[in-house]
Amino acid sequence: MDPKSLSINQLSKAYLDGSLRPTTVTRMYLDSIKPDFSYRLVTERRALEQASRAEENFRAGITTGPLQGIPIALKDLMDTKGDVTSAGSRVLANRPPAAQDCPAQPHKHPLHLPSASL
Repeated sequence: MDPKSLSINQLSKAYLDGSLRPTTVTRMYLDSIKPDFSYRLVTERRALEQASRAEENFRAGITTGPLQGIPIALKDLMDTKGDVTSAGSRVLANRPPAAQDCPAQPHKHPLHLPSASL
């Protein structure tokens, strides 16, 4: 089964039944990213840490909803604590990193899904 061909619902069910693991799927997506203008920043370590926490929660029987463990990409318009949000602008590329996550960005809490700023 190719995880890239699965819907979010199918991927979520595969995590629940143990046929796929969040760390495996996240690693697969990270490995498929080619350096180009599409991805300004890839937070590989953060994505894998969050995937690992999601996996631990699945093993413990803790589920937080259908997005648990689903890799996501954030457009460079959303502040993520510790990262520079440049909105694709060279002018903003040197601004300081965000002090906190924007409200739409899940906090790095063990019960939240993995995310990568791609």
